Amino acid sequence: PDYTTGFAPARSSPTPAPFAAVISAGLHGTGPAEVTEAVLNSLVACGYLSAAVAEVYATLPVRYRVGEDARLDGVGSVRDLLPPDHRGDTADIVLADGIHAIRVPTRHSISAYLAVTLAEDADATDLRVVAGLFGLALSRAHLEEQQARIKEEAERPIREITSLYEIGQASDHVHGDQLLEMITKTAARVMDAQA
Repeated sequence: PDYTTGFAPARSSPTPAPFAAVISAGLHGTGPAEVTEAVLNSLVACGYLSAAVAEVYATLPVRYRVGEDARLDGVGSVRDLLPPDHRGDTADIVLADGIHAIRVPTRHSISAYLAVTLAEDADATDLRVVAGLFGLALSRAHLEEQQARIKEEAERPIREITSLYEIGQASDHVHGDQLLEMITKTAARVMDAQA
């Protein structure tokens, strides 16, 4: 510690680029698939990863590969790369040929796994932090997706009641074929909104 100020000197991270890349890309995705694509592409673009395969098990399962590295060509299920006793652990495991496999820590009914090959000068100790940030981005995207679905389900009865009210109001002034046409158009609009 610096005894003149009372604070320890600030430690600069040796590789802030992967952290910034994950945070920035993770904020722009609208669902787990988009977040996965954005994060992995940014990690390759910033020079932290050579290649990666991600598996995300959310509402719809996602498998995404980015980068060119022949060592990942034979990777089947990323989850199966991890020994059963490590599937709940976030510690990365170095497999043969420099492939790192890690469970991404997530919340809210999703799980994710990464198999990566690091760029030549990348620090493998940063992989846990990168996976943690990726997990936060996935959890955020998954929650936003669920929120949109719940909002849509909540608005559906309001649209239906509004349509019935409009038909009821029109029935006082419109008769016969015009009323039937209005009912048909309103029903089509409500049904289209539900699809």
